[in-house]
Amino acid sequence: MPLLHLPVVEVSAFVLEVLDDSDSSVKELVLSMLVEMLKNQKDVMESSVNIVIEKLLNVIKDRVPKVSNEAEHCLCHWSGMLVNQVWMILNSQITR
Repeated sequence: MPLLHLPVVEVSAFVLEVLDDSDSSVKELVLSMLVEMLKNQKDVMESSVNIVIEKLLNVIKDRVPKVSNEAEHCLCHWSGMLVNQVWMILNSQITR
């Protein structure tokens, strides 16, 4: 089955698994894909926040600068999403 036809949860599990690959070009490609998934399917990806952040923190330590930079880019997207969530929760608490 092509990757694009898999449910997002299965794709994100695959993406996280591939981040452990030793080939830096594979990691780069997967990190780029992860950024696009974050941009286009935030709601579905929210359930994986802890796992994704843990993986990204490990990949940031990669010896290949392109890989560590791309992981940092992904982490920035995640942190932006988390800040928005916290802000929405705080606003809902204030308006009660």
